Parts: sequence; structure tokens; C-alpha cells
Amino acid sequence: MKSARLNQQLPKHRQESAPVLDPVSYTSFKEHTYRDNLAAWDSVKFRRPANEWNQYLDVGCGTGNFLKEHQLPRLRPCRRVVATDCSRDMLEYARSHTDEPEVTFELFDIERGDPQTIVDKYGQFDRLYSFLTFQYVWDLARAYKNVYRLLKDGGESLVVYFTRTAVTDVWYRVNQLEEWRDYTQVSSLVLSAELVA
Repeated sequence: MKSARLNQQLPKHRQESAPVLDPVSYTSFKEHTYRDNLAAWDSVKFRRPANEWNQYLDVGCGTGNFLKEHQLPRLRPCRRVVATDCSRDMLEYARSHTDEPEVTFELFDIERGDPQTIVDKYGQFDRLYSFLTFQYVWDLARAYKNVYRLLKDGGESLVVYFTRTAVTDVWYRVNQLEEWRDYTQVSSLVLSAELVA
């Protein structure tokens, strides 16, 4: 199997750990990413309109800010939104900052998790959304197979992510080093200046 061989060639740190992102620092990037997420969403025409019986899955909800501020207003009325992330810290932050009756949070890794655990608990989903999560996924084939298993027949998905490059891999590794943690705030300021220019 191709994906099994791929995993054996991955750097050890990418095989064993999910990205470690501080939820509070992560929110400093939100305005820049929201614009791109919304532009992608607006460019898609789903085959089926949203309705009050639909159930949605948010893969990689992170802090829950985008879900609360932009997704929910576009998805309502709906039966349920199950927001997932592979980071306990992100989920705890999202839970503590989101008090919406139709939102449920679950710890789940789209790459390594068993989608049947989610399906057994909630059933399959009408639509799956994932914004800026799949760039952390190494085994894309497995992740997309899991997406397929999570969707109802005829279900749809919108997955938005950066493509992986040598630069993003280096950024990821540097971001994991404790001695570089203090520079996270500085990098968000640089990013802000570049996007404004």
C-alpha cells in the first residue's frame, strides 16, 4: 500500500505528533485566514442547499472562532455541527469560548483516527468543512478516505488548506522548538505587515 510506505519515509516527528499550537497565539492569525476561508467558501456552489435537518462536521475546528463567527451564521438553521480537532488544548479553548446549542466538540484526528467512532455516535454527515487543517496531514489519501467514510451518500465537503512546501516544513519544525516560542508573536506581526502590503 502506497500510503503505508509513505508513512515509513516521513520524518519521525511528523509520524508521532500532532501540531502543537497555542490557542491564544493561534487567534492572532484569524483575520488573515478568515478572508481566505470565506473567499473559498463563496466560490463553491453546493449541490444541496443547507436546511434545518442537516448535520455538519468541522474537521480541525481549532479555537472555534471561525466556527462561531462565520460558519454557524451560514449553516443555521441546522440539526447539529460536530466540531473536531486533534488537539485537546484547542478543543478546551473552543468549548470554553463557544456556547451554541447545536455545536458539539469531539477529539478526533482526521488522519489517524477511526471515523467509525464519530459515525457510531452521530451518524454520517451531510457536509464536511475543514479550513487550514489538511496542511498538517501527511497521509492525504488516508485522510480523504476518512472524509468519504464520514459523509452520507451524496454528502459534500469543502477542504481548504495550504500546500506543503519545504518552507512550511521548516516553519513547522522551528515552531516546535521551545527556544523559538517567544518569536511566535513577532512572526504574526510580520505576517500582518506582509498581508497588508
